[in-house]
Amino acid sequence: MPYKKRETRDFFNFARGEFAIKCSPDHPEAQKRVYIEYKNSGDTVGVERIIHEIRYAELTGKITDIQRVKQKMKTGLVPFWKFHFDDMEKQFVLSLPYSSGWAKQILLRLPNIDAKRFITLVGCLFSDGKTAIMVKQEGNPHVNEETGNINRYWIPKESEELPPMIPPPEDEFGKGQWDDSAQLKFLWNWIEVNFLPNVQAVTVPEPAPKQEIEDAVVEPDIIPEGDPLEESDDLPF
Repeated sequence: MPYKKRETRDFFNFARGEFAIKCSPDHPEAQKRVYIEYKNSGDTVGVERIIHEIRYAELTGKITDIQRVKQKMKTGLVPFWKFHFDDMEKQFVLSLPYSSGWAKQILLRLPNIDAKRFITLVGCLFSDGKTAIMVKQEGNPHVNEETGNINRYWIPKESEELPPMIPPPEDEFGKGQWDDSAQLKFLWNWIEVNFLPNVQAVTVPEPAPKQEIEDAVVEPDIIPEGDPLEESDDLPF
């Protein structure tokens, strides 16, 4: 569904290949989502929870800020990226987990994005259950001709200046979590020096007064745990 403009700032997350904002169960556009809530980090058994949300296939606006924040969740303080947008009528924010393929699908493309112009984020849900975010910008020369997705500027394992992810030490199960802290720090340093000065130097005109729209949604204090669907770090295009 298309994203309808609202007077208050909306706070989105990404789940099941769509951009979603929390709403009340009786909202006419509400859709139910079930997720598992874990009491402590590392728990393998959790409690099933239900939330209601309005979902959108895509979001369009100009990036006005990028932040690294820690949000309070049931498992403690959890790091997130916050991408701030302005579409000339209102402002909205997209929150993505800090160490996630979704965030990197935007971050790795930033040098190829014209910071002074609108971009469109398109959610994808593939047949194998993996999800992704495409980044499009009209007239951008750095695009995949078939999909319109902006090409990555840094390609993991190929770009020499991009720090690699560090594989985990093998345990008795042969599993572990990859360490991308150096990679994310590199991306943040680049954003602070090269990207934010450009977007923050642009003045966005104040929106004209509009009639208030009911059911404006305010960001919840606690955002539900991540989507159970697997994130795709490498898009098939």
